[in-house]
Amino acid sequence: MKKIMSGLVILVFTIAACLIIWFLGYSFYWNYQARSWVGVQAKVIDYDLKTSRSRSASSMHTTINSSLKARYSYSYNSISYTGDKVDFSFGSDNFSDKRRSRQMGELRNGTITVYVNPGNPAQSVFDRSLPAPQIAFATIFLIFPCGLGTMFILGSILWVFKKIGLNADRFMMPVAGIFHGLPAVYPVFFAPSSLGTGSWIIMVIFLGLLAVSLYSLVHRIIDPCAGEPKWPDRLKLQR
Repeated sequence: MKKIMSGLVILVFTIAACLIIWFLGYSFYWNYQARSWVGVQAKVIDYDLKTSRSRSASSMHTTINSSLKARYSYSYNSISYTGDKVDFSFGSDNFSDKRRSRQMGELRNGTITVYVNPGNPAQSVFDRSLPAPQIAFATIFLIFPCGLGTMFILGSILWVFKKIGLNADRFMMPVAGIFHGLPAVYPVFFAPSSLGTGSWIIMVIFLGLLAVSLYSLVHRIIDPCAGEPKWPDRLKLQR
């Protein structure tokens, strides 16, 4: 029974970790793609800030979830289109009050700038900036509490390496650090203007984790003894 419960817990956190990894990849991909999209004037048809309330079963705390919806019309190469993509955030965005206020302010003006994919003019987005607060939250959530899921994913990969004859056990920690630190690279180097003070602090911390982990990985590659148990521990293992 304990093994079944442990397996279910690992499965849940692994699925959650995979979803976060997907969200980060999705956000980075579309932010990068939209960098080359063309800005055009658009007329706001309508917009609405949809809110809902959710209450945790274990507490009386109520969370207000908000999601901004909008429709707009624009012309590209003398052809009219209608779009409804506000940004590249995922679902309800409860972390970007400042960003949301800016979006609402622009929509109230009635005329906005939207970014159009020149290869597919029917594809457009109102705000192509990176949802940095969501990215920062997902990055933290990936390491805690979803660290159990990511460690299972990495452990499975290293298990495969071990099966083909590579001594991968001593690389587990630096590889885990690199894995958790990598999401900070894109926001800092490709979308720094999207980051607020809090997001900057979080990204710098994870960049530090990435740097330390890369150093540890290189050190363990150069020195075959690095990462191995200390001599007293090796003797215990040999016994």
